[in-house]
Amino acid sequence: MISGSSKHEFAFNVTSSNPGLVSECNVTFTGTGTKRALSVTPAANQSGHAVLQLSVSDGSTVVTQAFSLRVTAVNDAPTISRIADQSIAEGGVLPPIQFTIGDVETPAASLIVSASSSNTNLIANDTLAIAGGGAIRTITARPVSGRSGATKIAVSVGDGQASTLREFKVVVGTVNRPPLVNAGANQTLLATNVAALNGTATDDLCPLERLVTKWTVISGSADVTFANPAALNTTVHFTRTGTYNLRLTAFDGELSGSDDITITVEGDRFTALK
Repeated sequence: MISGSSKHEFAFNVTSSNPGLVSECNVTFTGTGTKRALSVTPAANQSGHAVLQLSVSDGSTVVTQAFSLRVTAVNDAPTISRIADQSIAEGGVLPPIQFTIGDVETPAASLIVSASSSNTNLIANDTLAIAGGGAIRTITARPVSGRSGATKIAVSVGDGQASTLREFKVVVGTVNRPPLVNAGANQTLLATNVAALNGTATDDLCPLERLVTKWTVISGSADVTFANPAALNTTVHFTRTGTYNLRLTAFDGELSGSDDITITVEGDRFTALK
């Protein structure tokens, strides 16, 4: 029972036949004098029928009137918990991420959960997997091999009439790879004892100007002189005949890559130039 008064002129009492639908605590009165208003707030997510009985007294006389109230059911959209942003290494797999779903009218086991990626070149939709049952679900994903970047994963939960969407970001980091090095084609010297070296080096993360490059002799006579062993394009001088294996190495600060070249120095013409 709820009661109210204004300047002790009138006293109000309300009783509800269905407190679970309309609690007497959720009935309020406003206004003054003979002009009053009655406000009724049904319980959240409840529907049905209730009879409210209103009594008003002026201190000597009590007047009672009842009225019927029907609350119509409205479908509520499902709920889905927040999913934190994720970060994984390139080539890795997004581990199972747990989230919670629910609905007022529909059992959690009957809710429909789906997911999609905003960047299918990084994470394809068919690699997104929803697992679990009831209110507890998980999502996993596998990025495309060799790709890095970011995408948004949208997870949707629906009850057949209404749906709710939740997004989270996935950042796929880049794995450093060794520099790609090409020392050039093998050479045979017929009329000179100087060879031109034209090497190339590239790296997935490190720009060319930051790569550390170096030419070295792997096998052959020690009588080999590089004009600039740190330059990709340089010359090398031989003072003896023979077969020489040279190596070009590039270092990006973490990893190194290399490639070898073979230079054969012939005898007759080489000797004639000495």
